This record gives sequence, structure tokens and C-alpha cells, in this order.
Amino acid sequence: MSTIFLTGFPGFLGSALLPRILARSENSHALCLIQAKFAEESRLKVEAILAEQPELAGRIELIEGDITAPDLGLGRDPAATDELRHSIGEIYHLAAIYDLSVARRVGMRINVDGTRHMLDFAENCPELTRFHYVSTCYVSGTHPGIFTEADLDKGQEFNNYYEETKYLAEVDVQERMAHGRRSWSAIAALARRKSTTAPTL
Repeated sequence: MSTIFLTGFPGFLGSALLPRILARSENSHALCLIQAKFAEESRLKVEAILAEQPELAGRIELIEGDITAPDLGLGRDPAATDELRHSIGEIYHLAAIYDLSVARRVGMRINVDGTRHMLDFAENCPELTRFHYVSTCYVSGTHPGIFTEADLDKGQEFNNYYEETKYLAEVDVQERMAHGRRSWSAIAALARRKSTTAPTL
């Protein structure tokens, strides 16, 4: 059974995508990297998902860690971490701080360093076939003209540190796609989201 490794749970986007991802294949299960402080919230979110989709029972697992740590906070048991890496077929890196008023230090630690740590982790997953990274259209910053999905560095400035740090994170992803040790151009998928809103009643 292939493992899907997902960050950003139990956030809105991660929680919405998780059951949809699992619905694509009955032979996959998800391992969600969560911060310890969100353990109870994550457990309740899994229960809510299973209440609506009981067929996903036994296919969602939670593991505590931290993308801001070089080893994702998983280095307590190197043998288990190595076994985990060998089981991973896909990675969805959704975790980020989505806050237009974020301090630069915090944005750098979560958005930039966290993404670099995920890329380093992925480099050592030998069975990895896809790395999905969620960026933002705000990497365009103050660019005044048309900014397409093929554009990134247009000499733009930024309105806040959220925009800047998400831009720097995407630079790292694209650099890895171009110069990584493995065929990143074949396995990496990058999406820029505009905004995420919860459904209203």
C-alpha cells in the first residue's frame, strides 16, 4: 500500500483535500504530519472525516513532527524514519503560515525553511513519484502587468512578508526542479492558489 505524506493538516485546505486524495485509490493511505499542539484537533478532524466517509477507516494516520526542524522532528528513531521514507509514494506539502501580517522571521522559518526541509526529506524517499507544492498567486508581489504561471522572478517587490517568503519558497522548489539530485522536473507539481474560503450555508 502506497503512503501519501501530507502536511498542513488539520488546516482547511489539508482537511478538504485529504478525503479527495484518498478517494483516487483504494490502495493508498495517508500519513499526516501534525504539530503536537494540534494533536487533539487533528484527531477530531479525522473522526469527522470518517463519520462522513467510513470507507476511509484505517487509511488515515497521524504522526507528530515539525517542518521547521531539519529532520521534520522525526529523527528520534532513524530506522523507523528510513522505513517511512521507503513507503512514501506521494507528498503534498500544504503547510505554511497564511498571514499577511506575519513577521519576517516567522515567515522565513515556516514558509521558507519548512519547504526546504520538506524538499530535503523528499530527496531521500526512493519510491516518490510525485511532490505537490502549494504556492500562492501573491508571489507576483507588486508586479503591475500580466503574471503567468510560467513567471516567477520579474524584479517585483512585495507588499508584506507573507508574499516575500512564499516567493522565496517557490524559488527553492523551482531550483530543486531544475538542479535536484533526482528528476524533480518529472515528479514535482506546483500549484498557485488565489484564496481559500470555507463553504457558506
